[in-house]
Amino acid sequence: GRAVFAAALGASATLLPGHYVDVAFDAVDAWTASSASTSGTLPLGGWRLCAREGGRCNCVGTVALHSLMADWTMLRHVNGSIPCGVAFFGDDPRPNLPKLCSCLHSVPWPESLVEGLNETISRSLLPRVEAGPPEATCSAEDDGRWTPCSVLSSRHDGSLVPDRLLPRLPVEEQRDMALRKLDLCHRLVGPDQALRILGVWPSNIQMGVVPIKASSAPLCAVVYSPIRGAVWDSRAAIFCPTEPPKCLEGSCECADTSLSRIDLRRRDGAKEEKGPPCWTCLPSVEKPAGSASSAGSASSARSAAEMRSSYRMTPISSPSTPAGVRSQVPVAAAESR
Repeated sequence: GRAVFAAALGASATLLPGHYVDVAFDAVDAWTASSASTSGTLPLGGWRLCAREGGRCNCVGTVALHSLMADWTMLRHVNGSIPCGVAFFGDDPRPNLPKLCSCLHSVPWPESLVEGLNETISRSLLPRVEAGPPEATCSAEDDGRWTPCSVLSSRHDGSLVPDRLLPRLPVEEQRDMALRKLDLCHRLVGPDQALRILGVWPSNIQMGVVPIKASSAPLCAVVYSPIRGAVWDSRAAIFCPTEPPKCLEGSCECADTSLSRIDLRRRDGAKEEKGPPCWTCLPSVEKPAGSASSAGSASSARSAAEMRSSYRMTPISSPSTPAGVRSQVPVAAAESR
């Protein structure tokens, strides 16, 4: 798709060098419109030119600022009209070269979804996007019906970032990357499939290829339904982790009622670490019955204390920013307003 796109732009630029930007824009725009009317689908992976540099692009979804040959791109998620220029996108890797804006249309994600993403990111969790049948939910019975949408995360400049490094990025950029991933996944699976987000822990394993049960994820929300459209239908409960040193700040509960919620920062009443409570779920300590209950209880308490004190929390994120790897093809992009 990009090769055809580049060829059309290049041919227009060669034939009419004095006005090649306008001619290239009009030629490719007319070609995409014609293709859509005859085949019912847009070429170039669904991308369509929306503005010349200096104009305004009307788009709900992902907008890319790119050169004539589409050999680089800056990406943002938008909901409406935005200026097509480096002032909005924040960087100009190709100064003094003419630029265009293209739109990858998506659904308008509601403010409740943006707020849900903010909460997910503020808890140092990664939004994992999954696709499933229209009636699938966050219940345990539907776990086997969801499939991960394995799309690599890309920064504003199109460079790729491993999922485990996402918490090191600014919150605004993490949210934008999540919205762009939703745009692209919705485009890939189509409007007849539902989408949900699991808030999961950063991992060295590519989280997009490993099956995860909803009960194992602290947060779960259906974000798109063919019947209801774009929503934020989250599970009522947020689950605490069960694998120390992972712990969750803020309110959470144990998915397994046989476990007890423990504040790892104040183990057994000892205020050894500063900061708000950080919760995890561990096996409950049972007191033995009989005449030796007091000695047994003390021994069990000591064992539990030793077990809990052996857990040391490690920071999930750090303030440094990864360099990323440069993408070779345009990737969908987005910015919430």
